[in-house]
Amino acid sequence: MRYFPLVFMVSLLCWLAPASAWAQELECSPCTYNFGTVTVGSSASYSIQLNNTGHKELSITGMWKSGTPFSIGKFPLPVKIGPGKSFEVPIRFTPSANGQTDGVFYIVSNPGDHKLVIDASGTGESNAKRQLGISPATLSFGNVAVGSSASLPATLPTAPSPSRPTARPAPSSPFSE
Repeated sequence: MRYFPLVFMVSLLCWLAPASAWAQELECSPCTYNFGTVTVGSSASYSIQLNNTGHKELSITGMWKSGTPFSIGKFPLPVKIGPGKSFEVPIRFTPSANGQTDGVFYIVSNPGDHKLVIDASGTGESNAKRQLGISPATLSFGNVAVGSSASLPATLPTAPSPSRPTARPAPSSPFSE
C-alpha cells in the first residue's frame, strides 16, 4: 500500500507530460475537398483554412502532396500561427487527363512534427460541355431613337456550366411578343 502514492504520482506525471503538446493544436477546415469537374489543361483553386485551436503559438514546418495534378501555393516556411489564429493554404487542381483523381496534402507542424492530412479529389474532362455566356450579363442601351442604332461592348465567353444563358427581350422592346 505504501507504493500506491508513488505509482499514482508516476502515472499522473506520464499523463500530464504531453499536455504541453496538446496546447498546440492544428486543425483544417475543410479537411476534405472535391474540385468537381475541371476541363483538362485548365485549373481550379481553393484555400484550406488551418486553425490553431490550442493555447500556444505553433509553426508549420513542412508541406508536401501526393497526386500529380495537385499543387500547393507558395509561401515561405516556417509559418507561425498564434493561438486562436488561422492561415489559408491555397491548393490547386490541374488535370492533364480525363477521369477521377485523388490526392493528399500533408501539413507538418511542431511540436513533435504533428502531421495533418487533407484529402482532395477532382475529375478531369476534356470534352466538357461548353456553354455560351455573355459578359456583362445585362446591357443598357438607354433611349435610342427609331431608325438609329447604338452599340455596347460585350464578350461571349464559353465555359463549362450546368446553366444556360437566356435572352429575354425587354418589355418595351420592338422584339417582345
